[in-house]
Amino acid sequence: MNLLRILVFVENVVGIYRNYLYFKTYQKVLIIIRIFLEVFLSIAIASHNVALSFFTSFETGEDVRISGLFQAIILMKVLVLSIGPLRSAKSYKLYLEDVKIIYNRFKDVPSYAKSLKMLKLKCCLVTVIFVISSGALTIIRINNLLYWKNHNIINFMVQECYETFVDFRYIFEQFVAYSAITGIYDSLKLINESVLGVLDQCSKKGNGQICDEDDKICHDLLKEVNSWMEFYRYVMSCTKYLSRCFNELVNI
Repeated sequence: MNLLRILVFVENVVGIYRNYLYFKTYQKVLIIIRIFLEVFLSIAIASHNVALSFFTSFETGEDVRISGLFQAIILMKVLVLSIGPLRSAKSYKLYLEDVKIIYNRFKDVPSYAKSLKMLKLKCCLVTVIFVISSGALTIIRINNLLYWKNHNIINFMVQECYETFVDFRYIFEQFVAYSAITGIYDSLKLINESVLGVLDQCSKKGNGQICDEDDKICHDLLKEVNSWMEFYRYVMSCTKYLSRCFNELVNI
């Protein structure tokens, strides 16, 4: 759950409000205003960049079309990252409720705790690598700009900061989706191992036949299998809600 809280916190910092339903009314209003302003500014920046390409003397018609397509892709990312989480906020809330149940069931299992630690480490490493790579790429682009006298340095800086921020959020959300899917995979793996272990204990050695119903130990083991099946349904429920939350993201 600590990893999930960290991911949600970072999402909120960069303007992604998948946990929108958990905010107070006045906070929801501020979020709506913030998203409206972001979409408006994104449209304005995209239009400005296309117009700049159109009126730049050394740009060809093909360059203008490519620039327009590139800006349209960035704008689409902005819409998916800002509006998409609000549309799937109810599914995300239901997903969190099921995740809490699963976490409370597995939190004392060593292999599950270890997988969460590894996932947290991967998240930190990917974030650091991306920030360093983005900074290096921006420096390279600024250096190349010095050779183009017709460009306006202010326009270029705004464009670079804007595109880098959008790409950072997009890649981070891909990692959030990866983290959630990996968590479900780990849960399914643990359920499978646990059920197989219980069935193995419940089988008689030698002939492989299941114990009779009067065997108290075997009966208790079968009850444990039923409890694992109950949690399996929670995992499947998480899968359904998770698909609704990240469907738009993985399709762009």
